[in-house]
Amino acid sequence: MSSYKYHCICPKCGHSYSAPALTKRQFQLWEFMKKIQLKTGEPPSTREMANHMDITHKAVFGHLEAMETKGVVEHIPHQGKGPPTKCWRALI
Repeated sequence: MSSYKYHCICPKCGHSYSAPALTKRQFQLWEFMKKIQLKTGEPPSTREMANHMDITHKAVFGHLEAMETKGVVEHIPHQGKGPPTKCWRALI
């Protein structure tokens, strides 16, 4: 399995940083999350992530938990009116 190291520039402040290596699928998911967040101001739902990646909801959670350990996404506590769910946002 190959890993992707990436060099990022924050679109808000211009700060340049390097992040830990991600697997190819983690990198694809992270890129999708960033794209949606920059477009809408909100992170995509785990269902949207699963549909985009053509993987199961459970697989998305596995990727997100691994990515949280690597410091590229964070868990956001539930704030909605419905049943508690896990929400994640890419750190960009």
